[in-house]
Amino acid sequence: LVDIRKLGSLNQKQDKALRTAVQSLFAAEQAKKDFETAEHKLQDAQYVLMETNQKFVPDEIRLMGKNEDDRYKMKREIHVLEAQKSEREIDRENNIHFRETMRKLSIMLLAASGSMALFFIVIQLTMRVDMTWATLLLLFFMALFVMYVFLKNSRIRRENREAVDDLNQIISMLNVLRMRYASLTAAIDFMKRKYGIRTSYELKGMWDSFLEERQIRLKNRQDNEDYKYYYHKLVKILGELNLRDTNIWVDQTEALVNEDEMQKVKSSLMASREKLRTRMEDTQKMIKDERDEITQVMREHDFYPPDLVEIIASVDKKCGLNVNYYFRKK
Repeated sequence: LVDIRKLGSLNQKQDKALRTAVQSLFAAEQAKKDFETAEHKLQDAQYVLMETNQKFVPDEIRLMGKNEDDRYKMKREIHVLEAQKSEREIDRENNIHFRETMRKLSIMLLAASGSMALFFIVIQLTMRVDMTWATLLLLFFMALFVMYVFLKNSRIRRENREAVDDLNQIISMLNVLRMRYASLTAAIDFMKRKYGIRTSYELKGMWDSFLEERQIRLKNRQDNEDYKYYYHKLVKILGELNLRDTNIWVDQTEALVNEDEMQKVKSSLMASREKLRTRMEDTQKMIKDERDEITQVMREHDFYPPDLVEIIASVDKKCGLNVNYYFRKK
């Protein structure tokens, strides 16, 4: 209550300094509470991971994105080459099948031509019919067929050689692409395991969240420093006012700047004082009654032990009673 009277009689300079310190302390405390209740996008383990690797993350994001793009392009190239490989293999199969068909057809036509030639000879010998033109015509068609088969076989052999060369080249390119594809996949998988992400897009989002969270934590660190500064400043100001108990007011800063809160504190203190006074009076009455009973017994028996007399005198003095060292009967 004495402190309340002192705080109510501050001059303008003292009051302004006190209010400025309290309001600054309120602002810093509210900023700390806002940080504690804010929604954080990163868990502590993720934040520590990004903070540990913050020098490398931007380059790793670019590299992982490039690897993903290159792997996607390689995958398309592999599909194209595999399709070309399948086409070349189909062409080879078709050429082999065609050559086999032409071989069988040639045998059949050769047998048929031989039969017709023999038939022409028999007719010419038996029937005396001139079969020269028919034989020449048969030979002509046979010659055309042989030429066609020769040219077709030559073209098929050339196409087969080209197909084999193409296949070898395609297989070589596929092997190189698959090795590079496996290397890129291994690099991407390493980044996935390292940061617990699936794509470079997620890593970029994680990095952006880290930058945002870092600013929040730096601000929180500054808010903590501000809170300590203004707390000690308030303690210093209260100490300069020669208050009875500075710590009480540090824990009740709202009352220092709010008249209603100060009135509540004052009312609570006065009520507590009344209760304490009543309790002290009741206790004092109880002690006095006990003392009177003891002194009455001593008078009745005319027995006054010095130690007991001294204790009763001490109790009288501490309780503010009338000191009486004489307990003789009148």
